Amino acid sequence: MAGSSTAEPLPHLGLRVTAYPFKIERTNHDLVRAIHEVAASDTPTSRIAMYKALLASQLLVPLRNKDPEAIQKKEPIQPVLLRLGEGPVLPAFTGWNAVERWPDRAGPATFVTHQAQGVFVPARGINAAIVLINPSVPVGIPIEFQA
Repeated sequence: MAGSSTAEPLPHLGLRVTAYPFKIERTNHDLVRAIHEVAASDTPTSRIAMYKALLASQLLVPLRNKDPEAIQKKEPIQPVLLRLGEGPVLPAFTGWNAVERWPDRAGPATFVTHQAQGVFVPARGINAAIVLINPSVPVGIPIEFQA
């Protein structure tokens, strides 16, 4: 995985911000299970179940912002972007265990928790080509935007 780089600041979105390694408020067992089911048997039924679980999930997005207090005071959110051949990639994680496997985990000290369905609009706003869920876990989800 390529190193991280600066993203254009996003307007403050009223998101819950936490400093690593505090606990995420809820788990994403259904999403993780659905990802593994797609990996084992990629069918329309398994994909539908995965996308439903994704839309109901809460994801962790790493930020370049170092101070959670400043972000809560309306400092612009600056998500980490990865550079890959496909273009800028916004990483997102289903939980801290997935963050632990990410080689760049020491870089961002702050993460934002957000409903997954709300991650995609800001990702397009910073021209991310892909939202990559669990980038360093053996089974992750690349969600590519179509032009």
